[in-house]
Amino acid sequence: MVFGNAMGLVGAAQVSGRIVHRVDPRTLLGIGVAGSAIGGLVVLLSVLAGNGLILLLAGMFVVVTSVGLVMPNSMALALQDNGEVAGSAAALMGLAMYFSGALSAPLAAIAGSKNALPMAISIALLGAAALVSFFLLIYTGRRSKEPD
Repeated sequence: MVFGNAMGLVGAAQVSGRIVHRVDPRTLLGIGVAGSAIGGLVVLLSVLAGNGLILLLAGMFVVVTSVGLVMPNSMALALQDNGEVAGSAAALMGLAMYFSGALSAPLAAIAGSKNALPMAISIALLGAAALVSFFLLIYTGRRSKEPD
């Protein structure tokens, strides 16, 4: 299961690429973001309860697999209306990803290698923040398209 994370990520991205013409990318993104939040919660509960490695790895699998739905669909949605500046927009998104990783990695490792709680909290909070952001963006996007 430890090495299955990469297969889950690649598999989810492949499935997403095959069905994106039939299923709205926002739906796929929502499923991925929800999976990330749920997986993060499983990771956190596993660490808090001290349930061992199996539940922790299952939660991590869900989190990593959901990246295969989140990354391609979020990029496609963000760039779809920005064709004339797509390169700059993609570069800005890449910068944001590296910046958030640079900020969250030290927080996840703050207690060292003997305590997984900061990592679990980071994963759960970032998954929950992504879910809240998704719903806020979907809500505000729908409101801005309503006729006056």
